[in-house]
Amino acid sequence: MDIALSPREREVADLVAEGLTNREIAERLVISERTAEGHVEQIRNKLAFHSRTQIAGWVERQRAGIGARRPRIAPGAIAVELPRPIQVEIPRVPRQAAAIGLAVVLVAVAAVTFWPRAQSATLIAIAGIGTRGYSGDGGPATAAQIDEPTSMVFDRDGALVFADSFREAAGGPPAGDTSNRTHVRRIDRSGTVRTMVSDLSPPRTFNIAEVGHEVFVPPEARISIGPDFALYIAAGAGVQNWIGRVDESGKFTWLAGGAPSALAPNMRTALLAPVGLAIGTDGVIYVSNTGTSEILAIPVRGDVVTIAGTGERGAGGDGGPATSATFYAPPSIRLAPDASLHVVDTYNHRVRAIDHGGIVVTVAGSGARGFSGDGGPATQARMTLPADIAFGPDGVMYVADSGNARVRAVDVHGTITTVAGPAQLVRPSALAVDANGTLYIGDGGAHRIFKVVRQRQ
Repeated sequence: MDIALSPREREVADLVAEGLTNREIAERLVISERTAEGHVEQIRNKLAFHSRTQIAGWVERQRAGIGARRPRIAPGAIAVELPRPIQVEIPRVPRQAAAIGLAVVLVAVAAVTFWPRAQSATLIAIAGIGTRGYSGDGGPATAAQIDEPTSMVFDRDGALVFADSFREAAGGPPAGDTSNRTHVRRIDRSGTVRTMVSDLSPPRTFNIAEVGHEVFVPPEARISIGPDFALYIAAGAGVQNWIGRVDESGKFTWLAGGAPSALAPNMRTALLAPVGLAIGTDGVIYVSNTGTSEILAIPVRGDVVTIAGTGERGAGGDGGPATSATFYAPPSIRLAPDASLHVVDTYNHRVRAIDHGGIVVTVAGSGARGFSGDGGPATQARMTLPADIAFGPDGVMYVADSGNARVRAVDVHGTITTVAGPAQLVRPSALAVDANGTLYIGDGGAHRIFKVVRQRQ
């Protein structure tokens, strides 16, 4: 079913896809900033979206003519990408040439038999029934409703923990209502899903069991797990701009941002839409402060410092100090196996890396939106609105190329390929890799989480 946006709303949606703020949209269209904000909120309600990135992805799909395409998979079904048969016209050859050809074929068959075989990927739904919502706690994850996984991690026990961002559709509670929130949920090894953190604003340090695991986490929050196996949460929406920690005993502690006055002064930093989150082995918390397009480092002791970004949006600075480079509200950051910090620069259609010397370079994406480059250098490939990344134990970097409904892989040599999509996916929004190297894909458009199973062909 086509979404009935008004001409003005379509115009505003196009400007959101260009990365403009409400103020810039207002200036471009000669309207008030409040009117621009109202148009954006109306678009989100009509499309049942809760982020500007989702609007931008929808615009990209409309431009590509695939906006109405949605995979319809029965609950619990397995989406399988089948290899397409190749038809080859075989010319007639003389008998002697045919005999030589037969010998070559036999050698080739023997080689294929004993050489390592290529692998194809099968996506198995492990969570979600394909419709947005919040339900199913205490039962099989495949029978539960989820909305949009924004980030996923594995805990000490090998359970998959994910931030499930939920916002009421049009006609539901207003945007400020606590129905709009992020649930932190956990799928154990038996496949049962339960909510770990839900929806009560925490006034102090306490054990979340005391309040029924209810800690209000606004939409679009992200999570990470540190070397201490504690759960870290970055929340950035409206007046909710904070970073908190939940240890394995369930104790919640404010760490930074709009927290109580009991916080140390150096931790009461002015966070503005903190989203991306990564925890170093030394306990340093790295956070993407999307409101200022900067990357901050929060040490265990000491002052919060800016390690990347100038406070201005842009796409410059490659090859120089990260503190002199510009980014565009990056929503996701990850530490690679070599401890270099990787930044998903969504609106610049790139993934960038900050090395140990503080130098920033692009590792995937040419900066031009679109889809191209498979089999070649990742830095020359086109991506559209990459949403998240994850690293395998072999150093392979997986990229959720959300605007292209694909997940792509960049190997240690810098070559990019597609490992999933587009047929099975709608809008991949989160990635995680378990200890065995198995890739998991959270799809905010399909409202499911998939496990990628590789099979020898």
